[in-house]
Amino acid sequence: MNCFRANSAKNQGNPQHKPLNNQAGNALFLIFLGIALFAALSFSASQGFRTGASSVSKEQAKLIASEILDYSQTVKQAVQMLQINGCGDTEISFENSVVAGYNNPSAPTNDTCDVFEQEGAGLRYKVQENWFDQSMSGSHHALCQHEAVMFVGDNSVPNVGTDCGTEDCKELVMKMHFVPKEVCVAINEQLGIANDYNGSWPPPENATTDPGSMSGAPFVGVYYNNPNGIDDGISGAQAACITVECTQSASPSYTLFYQVLIAR
Repeated sequence: MNCFRANSAKNQGNPQHKPLNNQAGNALFLIFLGIALFAALSFSASQGFRTGASSVSKEQAKLIASEILDYSQTVKQAVQMLQINGCGDTEISFENSVVAGYNNPSAPTNDTCDVFEQEGAGLRYKVQENWFDQSMSGSHHALCQHEAVMFVGDNSVPNVGTDCGTEDCKELVMKMHFVPKEVCVAINEQLGIANDYNGSWPPPENATTDPGSMSGAPFVGVYYNNPNGIDDGISGAQAACITVECTQSASPSYTLFYQVLIAR
C-alpha cells in the first residue's frame, strides 16, 4: 500500500498563495498612490484659494465671486435692519476690531446701531486673502486699502439714488480695492454686467469719462463731497466690479468691487 499522496497540499503546496499576495500588495500600492495624488491636488487647490493671486482659475474665481457677493448682500441687509430698528443712516457705525478708523461719534453709545456688534446687527467683519490680488499688496494706501472691506460716504453712483453733485447725494458704499481681475469678471458675470466696454476689461469706473479714484475715508456718520467721487461706478448698478485709479496708490489702475448699501 502506497501511503505517499502525490497531490497532497503538503508536498505540492498551494500555487495560488503567491499570486494572491502580489495582488494584495498591488492594491495597497494603488490605494496609497491615490491618497498621495489626492493630497497633492488638494494642497494645490487650497494654495490657489489662499494666495488670492491674479492667476486663480475660472472655477475658483466663480466661487470667490459668490463669497464676495453673498457677504456684500449680508452687510446690506444688516444696514437695512438697523434702519428698520430706528437707526438713522448717519448713526450707523462700522467700527470693528480689524480695521481702525470707523468710530462714529453720532452712533448710540449702547451699540444698537453698530453693524459689527451683537447689540446691533451682530455681523462679523470678514476679510479673506483670496478676495484680494496679493501681487498688489504693495499698492496699499489709507484711502485705497489692500485686504480690507471699506465703507465710505463720499461716492455717488450715476442713476442710483439722486444725482446732484453734492454731499447730499452721496451713497453709503461698501467697497474692496485690489480684487483679482478674474474674480472681478466673475462678479460682473453673476450680476449680468458686461465686462468689455470699448476694449476695457473689466469696465472702467465711469463708462462715459476716464476713470476717477473711488477712494474715500472711512464712514463715520458724515457724507462729504469728494470731486473724484462724482459719477463713480456703472450707471444704474448698485453693485459692480470696475477698473479704477487711485492717485495715492503705488499702482495707477486696478480692479475694485463696490456695493451700494444706502442709495441717496
